[in-house]
Amino acid sequence: DIEKFRQNIDNNESEIIKLKYSNYLKDKNVIIVGPSSYLNKIEYGDFINSFDVVVRVNTGHYIPSNMEKYIGNKIDVYYSSWPDTNQGNDSGTGKFFPFKKLKNIYKIIPETEGCIENISKEKGCGGLCCFVQSPQFLYIEFLYIWQFIKENWSGDEICDIIQKSMLNVIKGDTTKGCVFFNQETKKCKIHQVRGYSCRLYGITPEEEFKPRYERMKELYKNVPGAVVKEQCNLIKTIGKKQVTIFNTNRWWNELIQIEKKIGIKGEDISDKQGGSYRMPHDHILLFTMPENVLSALAGISLYDNAHDKIMAVSDLMGLIRNHFRGDYEQSKGTEN
Repeated sequence: DIEKFRQNIDNNESEIIKLKYSNYLKDKNVIIVGPSSYLNKIEYGDFINSFDVVVRVNTGHYIPSNMEKYIGNKIDVYYSSWPDTNQGNDSGTGKFFPFKKLKNIYKIIPETEGCIENISKEKGCGGLCCFVQSPQFLYIEFLYIWQFIKENWSGDEICDIIQKSMLNVIKGDTTKGCVFFNQETKKCKIHQVRGYSCRLYGITPEEEFKPRYERMKELYKNVPGAVVKEQCNLIKTIGKKQVTIFNTNRWWNELIQIEKKIGIKGEDISDKQGGSYRMPHDHILLFTMPENVLSALAGISLYDNAHDKIMAVSDLMGLIRNHFRGDYEQSKGTEN
């Protein structure tokens, strides 16, 4: 039934499916059909076809005509647990691979050089832009980054980035920096899956960057400690291809379409309060933490003493670290 299906969605942490189909499935009879070619030789075809919504999973949408009497032929939603591959036949209805589409856009953006090479030099930039400023990512970009984190980081590393995000949120100024910047190595911890704003920094066309820069200066002119930097002049595109405003407008519009596909309303795709274009520390906490923890953080941010804030976050994280770390280790198939 619908409630069990929603629970299944929550259990496998498929945030994309939950966002895209939660309203679509409301008050409907839903059946989920896997890739079994037959079910104990019992003719369930008409029974399966009678449901309001038939969800075919993985290769379950490939239906030979001689199997229709066993598994039906109706397909309303096709969900693959392999987001980067085309499993089976290509005719599934409702199939959508957001990460693949996202990566295709990233591949078009020219690779850059200059910044990473200069960060660690004695007279280099020292990663100032990453240290004092934080990029913003669309929700689909964050989900892509989080998939990479879950597949490649340990439970302790994930807990560390959550704690770092908490510390960013409770700071009383805007010099929060990016939680993915490693201050010791001066490297980005997610460079290969970094977001659109990171990929364009330093090579954004001047006619697009300048108005944004002036807007940010105006917004933060009276904020103590605020740093609004111009584009880094160390960054250059590799090769002769230059980025034009025509390119950036097209890429951004394509990203917006992906964001809408996963269920984000057009009016919510912004950097305003409650929008889906957020700093990574906000995304991380909203995605991983329950309401009571977020409420506790809001209270901690009101403390006057900076040391008290840090200690309170440490205590709060200590309460959830073991449980959270264990869940992620178990989800990766390792022993807790």
